[in-house]
Amino acid sequence: MRIRTTMVRTLIVTGLLVGTSLVGATVYRGEPASADSTDTVQFTVMSGGLQSTVSAPRGMSRVVLGSGEQRSTGTAAPWTISDARGSGASWTLSASASDFTSAPGTSADELVPRTIAVTNLVITPGTVVAAGGADTAPDTAAVTMSTLAQALVSAPVSGTGAKGSFVLAAPLFSLDIPANAFRSNVGVDGVHPYTSTIVFTIA
Repeated sequence: MRIRTTMVRTLIVTGLLVGTSLVGATVYRGEPASADSTDTVQFTVMSGGLQSTVSAPRGMSRVVLGSGEQRSTGTAAPWTISDARGSGASWTLSASASDFTSAPGTSADELVPRTIAVTNLVITPGTVVAAGGADTAPDTAAVTMSTLAQALVSAPVSGTGAKGSFVLAAPLFSLDIPANAFRSNVGVDGVHPYTSTIVFTIA
């Protein structure tokens, strides 16, 4: 801290009258003025990371084949996205998935895997809620899945990004089962459910 002291010079004239003459003496006296104090405070804001906690439903509803198309649904645990980079750069949460496959069974008509195209799967991320102090939450829409990465949630590309933390409370997974679909194969270990591997990425 630097303290600046200002010295003020005061001119005092004292006089003594002798006859008709004024004898004068000039005296300088130094007096400190009130001290002005200035200082600086500084700090550094470090960049954090871009991360997400997302998952698929633990299971989806059972379907019984009938005369028409059926639908299997499931709700995932809440998703969280955090952008603590502090740069305002855009980001996108994406997902890709494999076709749904029921592994081969043991009976003569179940020795080959059965598949349902991943394009029958639609993911609806749902409403994005911004945590306190975060930027405006980005919008989302239902997305038809593919073996190629599909954008599920995207921050603006305008340069403001979507900084802070965001929560999606109930992402919905919906799979249409064609009327001509094969039932799940059955092996010695039981029913082989249709399964798909979903890969989530954020960048």
